[in-house]
Amino acid sequence: MNNMDVIELIRYHMEKDEEAFKDTAYRIAEDFCRNGDNQIGLYIFSLLSAHNTFVPMDMQ
Repeated sequence: MNNMDVIELIRYHMEKDEEAFKDTAYRIAEDFCRNGDNQIGLYIFSLLSAHNTFVPMDMQ
């Protein structure tokens, strides 16, 4: 992860660009895992996974 990753995350959040935000966050998590910091990488993956949980809506 580098400084540009942090800037991108903040910008995507402010622009409400959820897809770009998640793509960047996944890339950061992969970078952490690739560089040997599996604990934080897996934690980021778990946060993203929990956020993507499908919740059915009542369409009445």
